[in-house]
Amino acid sequence: FLFNVTHSQTENIDIYRIVAFQNYNDHIYSISNTVHVIKPLLLYAPNAFSPDGDGVNDHFSIKGQGAEEYYVEIYNRWGQMVFQSEDMDIAWNGEYRGNQSPIGTYVYQVKAINYGGDKIIVKDGSFALIR
Repeated sequence: FLFNVTHSQTENIDIYRIVAFQNYNDHIYSISNTVHVIKPLLLYAPNAFSPDGDGVNDHFSIKGQGAEEYYVEIYNRWGQMVFQSEDMDIAWNGEYRGNQSPIGTYVYQVKAINYGGDKIIVKDGSFALIR
């Protein structure tokens, strides 16, 4: 027998199915049920970024998986909120009110709720803006 595992995915779910073939004529012998695996809620935040326009690390964004709801806030050293988003795909470009933010340490707080709503992560930390 030959086995073929098909894999597809959505933002929050991996989907698997196994198909078995007979060796000599590739006739389908058996097809498994579809298995849906919910991705665990994970977040990752970098500790620095450099919005200098060189195309490398020009945006600060928190990456992750398994989040159905997401909210992030970024504050400067004086406690002013300089960025907020409810979309993990929207990153901060280092600007505040159309001006480049100064080099320094910034603080973030992110809240994410997993697919299904039974797990919440609240994470905070700091990162450096460098040029």
